[in-house]
Order: sequence, then structure tokens, then C-alpha cells
Amino acid sequence: MAITINEKNRSIVLMGKEFAKAASQFGTPEYADLQAARRDYPNYKVVVKNNSKSGNRLSGLTYAFMEKYIKSHGTKEEIAKNYDDYKEQRERGECYTSVIAYGIIKDWFLEKYPEIEAFGKKKSKANNNSENESTEITLDEKKSA
Repeated sequence: MAITINEKNRSIVLMGKEFAKAASQFGTPEYADLQAARRDYPNYKVVVKNNSKSGNRLSGLTYAFMEKYIKSHGTKEEIAKNYDDYKEQRERGECYTSVIAYGIIKDWFLEKYPEIEAFGKKKSKANNNSENESTEITLDEKKSA
């Protein structure tokens, strides 16, 4: 069953849009489950929680960002070496499709600067918390014919 009861918020939480859609169709097992929960908790509101993950946790990690970051972190020697390594990675990447090349360069960059990945995880967690907030839906018990 993809239904949870949140007593703190006094809500019946349907996990996912697909389950909610099935629960809104009379005669389905999901509908029966929802109605049973509503009978047990008549004063609770019904909400749908989106359980999808954020697509790309580092979506702002562009080549321009990488270059700017490299040029602003480390000693002069480290910056020069890392920027030369970055340019070498970009040149190697020209042998591949843009998607593969980006993946190779991104992996190299995140290996050099792991704090970026840690920042991406914190940002992703914050985004998931806001994106996965429950949204209230209304289920009409009476359908007009």
C-alpha cells in the first residue's frame, strides 16, 4: 500500500502521482485502500507526495563554472596546474560525444574539488525537501452524472 498516515499533520499521504491517480478511480484496489484510510481517519486531509528524485543534483556545473572555480581556488601554482589539467581534459574530451566528454570532465573536476559534490548534495537535499512537500488535493466523493 502506498498510503501513509501522518498524525502530526493530520493527513493521509498518497505516495506518488500514479498511485493518487489510481486511487481516484472507482473500483481499483488503490481506491479501496484510500477509502479504508478515509474511514479510519475521517477528519484527515488527503495529500499527494511526489516521490520523484531531482534529476541532476549538479545541474549548474557548467564548463564556465568549472573554469571560474579553478581560477579562484588554491595557490597560484595550484591554479596554474589545475587549469592546465582542465584544458587537457577538455582537449581529450573532443574525441568523444559532448555528453561523454562532459561526464569525463565533470568526474575529473569533482575528484579535484570534492567540496563541490558535497555542496551539491546539501543543495539537492534542500531542493528535494521543498519539491517533495505534500500538495493538497480534493477528492470529490460525489461524481456528477
